[in-house]
Amino acid sequence: MIETSAYLNAADTAAHKAVETLREKIAQLEKPLGEFGTFLEVYREVPAAADVPIALSGLFEPAKPAGSQAGPSTSSVPPDADAPQQTAPLPEVGDSGGLEQSEAAAPVGEKNGEYTPVERSGGPPRFTHVPEAAKYPAGPYRQAPTEYGGEWWLVNPFTGNEPWRTHSAADGSASGAPELVAESLPEGFSKTFGEMPAHRPGESGTAFASRLGRWKQDLQFFQRTGVPDGFGESQVELAGAVYEQWGMGRPAFYEGRYGWFARFPDSAIPEFEMDAASAVEATHLAIARFQARLLREGGEVATPHPFVPLHLFET
Repeated sequence: MIETSAYLNAADTAAHKAVETLREKIAQLEKPLGEFGTFLEVYREVPAAADVPIALSGLFEPAKPAGSQAGPSTSSVPPDADAPQQTAPLPEVGDSGGLEQSEAAAPVGEKNGEYTPVERSGGPPRFTHVPEAAKYPAGPYRQAPTEYGGEWWLVNPFTGNEPWRTHSAADGSASGAPELVAESLPEGFSKTFGEMPAHRPGESGTAFASRLGRWKQDLQFFQRTGVPDGFGESQVELAGAVYEQWGMGRPAFYEGRYGWFARFPDSAIPEFEMDAASAVEATHLAIARFQARLLREGGEVATPHPFVPLHLFET
């Protein structure tokens, strides 16, 4: 007959093993986080223009001048105290210290594959590599798509979920969307929707991401421009003459996700649009809606349309 103490001893042993396993898992997670945190502390203290290699114990090895011997001297003969000591001159700031130029100019940590900052200023922090515990969803770093460089970016409520989009456009760099250059856009798309949006001064990251996302969505579902189905060229020309008379410019008709629509790229509100049927058959309704929106956004109307409510002009 098995005594009760045997069951208790077995349960206690199993609980002890579970605790030890949990402690090992925690230690595995804490180690890369601790190393990465140490690196961030040192990274904040490094001057932006400094090109001098950094010695960080446990992460980076200090760069040594060419010709220096690694490790302690193996000579058994003690140095002569009276002999003049020859010491190599210390390299100045920016000097490679005898290293090749390509090696000396490499970013901190690149030589040994550790966590390397992509740049020292501009935009949220981003790195070529981060520990597993710092990666999304466990950590605050998300990886950008390949066309944006593939680095790991710090993401928070202030940067948005895709900070690489905002930073690439605000920086004016061609990287970030090489497939969206003007030469590769469909015929008629740039005239109808304009070039890829750029970050406006004082614009929030969320607002810019919304504009950029809408532009890319329009590009994704764009099919063609021309005369809408069910209408003749003469009808389109007549409607265009009416809009031009009211200061909205000629409309650009395009077929997209929801069929045929008309946009007014030469007007005060280039993104204003209506379905093609209304734009051709109810031109004055479209003009009234355009003027009402322009007034609500603080614009001025040269020739008020009689369909626009009078109280909009009073405000």
